[in-house]
Amino acid sequence: MVNVFEREFEVWNQREASTEELELSLTETGKPIFKMRDGLLYTLGSHSQAAEHILNVVTDRELEDFVEEALKASNPYKELRRCMPSKTPKSISNYQRNYTKFDSTQVTADINSIGCKLSSGTTLFHGGSWPKGEIESFTTTRPLSTSFCPQVALNNALCSGKAYDADQVQLFVLRVKNPQSNVFVFRSSGSQLGHEKEVLFASGAVLTLREKSMVRDDFVVNKVEEVTTKLLEKKVPAYVLKLDIS
Repeated sequence: MVNVFEREFEVWNQREASTEELELSLTETGKPIFKMRDGLLYTLGSHSQAAEHILNVVTDRELEDFVEEALKASNPYKELRRCMPSKTPKSISNYQRNYTKFDSTQVTADINSIGCKLSSGTTLFHGGSWPKGEIESFTTTRPLSTSFCPQVALNNALCSGKAYDADQVQLFVLRVKNPQSNVFVFRSSGSQLGHEKEVLFASGAVLTLREKSMVRDDFVVNKVEEVTTKLLEKKVPAYVLKLDIS
């Protein structure tokens, strides 16, 4: 099981570096450090805590770097990558480069041909929109993109005005349970889109909602109006949804 929060992530208060500290960082590392840690605020030891954190702070580059380093050090992740073909199937490569236009049937067929499933308990993130109404579960009809990183998932949720149109931000925390769906695990480094830290589920994955909780009610979302190119902006609620995926 891959768990990027096996080691806790520390969230620190930060202050502007002094002139002396800037000069010292240049001498010791060859590059300036403009922000200095100034007191530990809290730690993140679970995916749910990380999801709530990123909805509150919106951007955290240190968290992105932390997840990347955790994957590099993870033997289970390396084993998953060894299960992948040496060359990414063309349909899956096309999907990653242009997710609005791809052959869903072929992508699912290529993922299933690899035959790799995640271990129960593996947890991922997805920025999406749960179907309206009192729906407890549904089965996907197209490949589902997820990420080991909450920052990536949030960025995807906000992309192209999706959260603006939905009048809310939803960040899924997906826990694998009784795995039935095959996945394709993309490289997390050494490729143009490696920063996405992406895992792609084949069509037919079953998602079951366990809990939905509001983190804040003032998340700022925006959208560019097509005709006037005017930037529209408003505040909406932001939620964490805890789900099982199989």
